[in-house]
Amino acid sequence: MKRWTAVVLLAVAFLLGVIVGGLSVEWLHLRRMVAWHHGAGGPPEFDFLVRRLERRLDLSAEQTRQVEAIVERARADLWELRRQVAPRIHSRMEEARAEIEELLTPEQREELRRLGPPLLPDGHHHFGHGPETERRRGPPED
Repeated sequence: MKRWTAVVLLAVAFLLGVIVGGLSVEWLHLRRMVAWHHGAGGPPEFDFLVRRLERRLDLSAEQTRQVEAIVERARADLWELRRQVAPRIHSRMEEARAEIEELLTPEQREELRRLGPPLLPDGHHHFGHGPETERRRGPPED
């Protein structure tokens, strides 16, 4: 009986480890993406992409340098695209919020305003766009 108890406890410990480990990885990834989204550095996937290609394809130092340059150009292009599109997305979100507000009671409107994202109240910035973000993180260096 003691042997079965030990096996069951070991299996439970293993499963808990898998669950905690998986949740930790997801939490860290989400945290990094949120930080990037709010202006804290570049997207983590770009650095990860270069390192992954370097390892998987056994890139030479010169190839790695060239891949980094390509990825940096893509990042700069994506920054510009994001800068161009963000106001349109924000505007559409505000339109949707206004439409929803028309359907709500005054109490519900107040609660909607307290909820914040994804339908942001006036004055908030989203998509890494706005004066606060521009101050913290400008466009990529050329």
